[in-house]
Amino acid sequence: MWLWRCWRPLGAVLALLPFVVIKIRLLLYRYFLPVKNINIPVISVGNMTFGGTGKTPLIAWIADYYQQQGKKICILTRGYKRKNHLPFLVVDARSNLTVKDIGDEAYLLFRNGYYPLVVTKHKQSGAEIIEKKIHPDVILMDDGFQYLKLAKDMNICVINSLESPDRLKLFPAGLLREPLSGLKRADLLFLSHSTEHSLEWIKKIIRSNNSQSPIFRTAHEPIGLEQVFTRATLPLTVLKGKKVGAFCGIGFPEGFRSTIQSLGAQLIYFKTLPDHTDYSPKTLGFLKSWSSNTDFLITTEKDAYKIADLDRIDLSLYFLKIKLKIMDHENELKSRLDKLLYSNGPHSGN
Repeated sequence: MWLWRCWRPLGAVLALLPFVVIKIRLLLYRYFLPVKNINIPVISVGNMTFGGTGKTPLIAWIADYYQQQGKKICILTRGYKRKNHLPFLVVDARSNLTVKDIGDEAYLLFRNGYYPLVVTKHKQSGAEIIEKKIHPDVILMDDGFQYLKLAKDMNICVINSLESPDRLKLFPAGLLREPLSGLKRADLLFLSHSTEHSLEWIKKIIRSNNSQSPIFRTAHEPIGLEQVFTRATLPLTVLKGKKVGAFCGIGFPEGFRSTIQSLGAQLIYFKTLPDHTDYSPKTLGFLKSWSSNTDFLITTEKDAYKIADLDRIDLSLYFLKIKLKIMDHENELKSRLDKLLYSNGPHSGN
């Protein structure tokens, strides 16, 4: 704790340099540098902070909604920490690419039927490929809030409502990628993990920087358990009163912890690993030893796909299947998504 107290003043000073750089970059793209427009609606889902906020579940929710309306979606994503370094990867129903090839978050979307995906760090060029070869009704761009080279028809910002106010400072003093004034670029704002706690403080921050755009509350709703290696399913009720060990390598592990506890489980231990952790047989050996005193060993879906990619071991491991729940104004959100596809207006910009 004392290290954090010492670091914060120094971090505030160091943050002045990136603050200036960020402001100059925003001004350059607003007035001087070219921004690519394409003839397909682009929805960007991003955030203001480093770490997990819930972008991927929201992309899945939007993709699922459009697919239920009979629309063709295409997801544009970087594929963070992927091992296949080809500049562009197109992922569709015929693909036999692995989680290592495209990254854990892209693979999670793929396995849940949200494809095609174009995986590239060159998002502008990726959008051009999508426009010329895939012809979807809409492009869902992952982690695009700070990406300014491509015009967007809807700019979504996701904020973790459980984040500490002390950490909403510009990196390295806090977790912000850019000043909070950047919230004014958001067309829609989503507060993730927003259930019973007060949201007044974070709404006040939002409204001091963006007084117009609607705010939607979301929650991660558990819907079942699946065995990592066999994909056998169990109802959530089996966890009530049981001794559970859990681990994860995600951006916001506390959300996973609270979800397990909300199901009535006795959480015997909870192990946090770095986000996007690469698992090895040695790691699985440790996991097996930890599970000896528990009734269930549980991880997240994102972690599960990386573990399933390894050789199977004698380990009874389950992952918690979740879906995003829109807590309020769901019909308004759907109306805005519908309107976007039938509107012929210009891009809103960045």
